[in-house]
Amino acid sequence: MVEVTLAEFLTPGSPSPLGVRAGIRQPDGSIAYQAGIQIGVSASGGTASPASGVTDDSGFFTGTATLTPGELELVVTVIADDPVSGAGAVVTATAHPIQSSSGQVVVLGGSWRMNADASAQAGNVEDFDTDGDEVDLLATASYSHSLSVSATASDATNSASASCNIMQSGFYENIEGEPFRFQVQGSASALSSASTGPDTDAAAGADATANSVIDFSVSETMTYGLTITGGDNARGARLTDTTNGFVSVIVQGPGTFTGTLEAGRTYQVRFHTSAAASFNGGHEDSTNLLFLIF
Repeated sequence: MVEVTLAEFLTPGSPSPLGVRAGIRQPDGSIAYQAGIQIGVSASGGTASPASGVTDDSGFFTGTATLTPGELELVVTVIADDPVSGAGAVVTATAHPIQSSSGQVVVLGGSWRMNADASAQAGNVEDFDTDGDEVDLLATASYSHSLSVSATASDATNSASASCNIMQSGFYENIEGEPFRFQVQGSASALSSASTGPDTDAAAGADATANSVIDFSVSETMTYGLTITGGDNARGARLTDTTNGFVSVIVQGPGTFTGTLEAGRTYQVRFHTSAAASFNGGHEDSTNLLFLIF
């Protein structure tokens, strides 16, 4: 059993207390906190110190964690191993920059949207499957949904099949005194296969897309940060100043951007995930967005 204590919001560049307490779960369900449990600590988006040590008689291990200036998220990973029992555990704690402005963010609208299509054709035989989902973001501040479609077709000499899957989950938080946060995860896969005979033909295709959009305004000049993580096929995100239609940031693939939002203006953040395949092919996409205003 491992408990990690770290403040949710940190001042970048300033060390903050990091607490770890580890113990062994007993047959009756209680936790025996004890000395000698080995602790290893690592961090992304910042640093954690010390990197290793052992718990004291009460099961405590203490250190500090620092969010690097310019980073939007600090993730601290704690590994605990008991050399006597062989028990071990891995726990993570996450923190973000503290709000440095007294400005307010007003969410004006947005949507969560997904579509999936699959088609197969073999000679004169055809099959098609489609599904979609769209939810008003103002009505649903958090969202999680998935779609799966497939199609198959065959005749005497030809066969074709196509399938795709799409998943999107996300939320936004707009709590006074805390950074505004819009966080989305999307993954998609598409697969198609077609085998043709000597006289006729076959074709297959699949396409899956997910989009999340949030529109907002700020009451005073504030700082934003936008981070995309994902594989080489990541589609990324876009920040637009909708007051004048100017696209402030386009992120294609992994990257982090920071900048300034001007008081009284309206903005839109759009996040996109997709996968498509045709004939004999496959494609996967997995992307994560973190957008903060602080």
